[in-house]
Amino acid sequence: MALTNDDRVKFIRAVLAEHEALWQERQAEMSRYKAAYTIDFYKEKEIFGTHGQIRVETADAYAYVEGYIASLFSKAPAVEVGADVQGKGNLDLVKEVSNRFLYDQRTQLELASRLALIYPNAFVKLYPKDSNNILESVGMKAVAPWEIIVDRDACDWAQQRYIGHVYYENIAAMNERFGRKRWIGIKKTDYFSEYGHTSDPYLAAEADSLPNQFLYCKVVELYDFVNGELYFWTPNWSDGDGLLEKGPIPLESHDGSKTSAIIPLYYSRVPDQPMDGLSAMKRIYDQVYEKNILRSFWANAVRRDTRQYLVREGAIDEESLAKITAGIDGAMIPVDAENLAGLMSVVPNAPISSNHAQYLGQIEADLAKGSVLAPFTRGETTKASATEIAALAQYTASEIGRLARERDQMIEHIADTYVNILSLVIEEGTREVILLDGSPEIITSDKLQGKFKYSALDQASTPIAESVRRQQLLQLVPVLTQLGVDPAKIRDEVIRLYDLPRVFAETPQMTAAPEDMPKAGPDGTPFSIAPPSPEEEVARQFGAGRRGTVPFALPGGEDTAQ
Repeated sequence: MALTNDDRVKFIRAVLAEHEALWQERQAEMSRYKAAYTIDFYKEKEIFGTHGQIRVETADAYAYVEGYIASLFSKAPAVEVGADVQGKGNLDLVKEVSNRFLYDQRTQLELASRLALIYPNAFVKLYPKDSNNILESVGMKAVAPWEIIVDRDACDWAQQRYIGHVYYENIAAMNERFGRKRWIGIKKTDYFSEYGHTSDPYLAAEADSLPNQFLYCKVVELYDFVNGELYFWTPNWSDGDGLLEKGPIPLESHDGSKTSAIIPLYYSRVPDQPMDGLSAMKRIYDQVYEKNILRSFWANAVRRDTRQYLVREGAIDEESLAKITAGIDGAMIPVDAENLAGLMSVVPNAPISSNHAQYLGQIEADLAKGSVLAPFTRGETTKASATEIAALAQYTASEIGRLARERDQMIEHIADTYVNILSLVIEEGTREVILLDGSPEIITSDKLQGKFKYSALDQASTPIAESVRRQQLLQLVPVLTQLGVDPAKIRDEVIRLYDLPRVFAETPQMTAAPEDMPKAGPDGTPFSIAPPSPEEEVARQFGAGRRGTVPFALPGGEDTAQ
């Protein structure tokens, strides 16, 4: 049964109401997580808020999030593209245009990762932008989770029945995009201040004096995958009773199914509701809260830890007290008393209980448990042995690798969506050219269509994982040499992993013998230089090893050969 416009509007209103109710309920919680990350913990709290009280904030929440970001991103994102099983499309062309687009998207990917760590999840959206170059006509931006409507009953992203994006568009852009209409302009609101604010006709008169570029409409862009339609709707026109625009969903995957330009990023999920993520900040927020309160209490207690004295009234005049307070060396202070005992005594000041220090130690331990990163990755010095550090590094790399797989899945999804958009916008007669191995290649829609397999390059390529791989390669060099692996290939791999200059791979040229060097022996037999054996070549390149092995030294000078 075909849907009427009234049915579509009712459907949009229903999913929008459910979405806004959910995120309005979470608004206070999300605000606390943001305040902890931005080191603005006491912004909305009255704790220690009286005059003269000191409030201390620590950077644990910021260090927690940025520790993950530093471990997840070490290079520019890129993908490797597998060929279509049916032989369709140009494999090299798809790979080149995908990596060309991804090269400039690292900032947005990092922003999306921060959002996904602080809040339950995050998204990125590909959008059209004006450009004379077709390859640069698509942009990408990170989107907060409260701006995206998702089908929370779905068990997988591919099983979504609908996906929506709620955003604000200024009146000038609305006129250009949907034609001139009687818009009820509103001011753009922020999620943390006035989430759920809707248009009010009585407030519109106050905003009439503002130009159109400062007035906005709230727009809902909804993908209906059940009916294969794309809707645009706003409550700021016709009282929200009509659709701005509707039509078929333009984007299709390789199998013909409809898809959207919105890509999710979930680092953790609720097991029984996979489309509802889990915030990493939630794991440590209570510990951050307790630590900030305890440190603030200590700061105020330390400032009250002063030296105070009790003086017998009338025994010392004000001038003499001033000399005592000034601490003048050699000052003579007259006292009207026969006995100095009991004339002045110290006001007792009880020290802070040792329980506070023990409690802070427990908080620090809980903070460490909430993070999968080893202490040395956060710059903390430890007394662990080299073996223990190597084990911790591998464990941390495996945990970070789990997050990296989610990141790689998003990158692969972005590349696939970008190529699908390009194949849609490239028109007949377009002569966009790209260089492939130095040869010009014309980009056409047919060359971009096919069932390609995208794989993010350097999966789990974090600084910790790279360090582990380097150590493992150096330890395997003696075994690889005994197995007959070409030493030149081992050398090239070492140069690649350590990012050494490529000149190190060049074979030195044999120098000519000096003119005065004898060219023959006493018996007249000419000298000849035999080529070195493979064992001698290995010894020449890597040095003589102990017990027949080839030693290697780490950058710190530690020998890894056994």
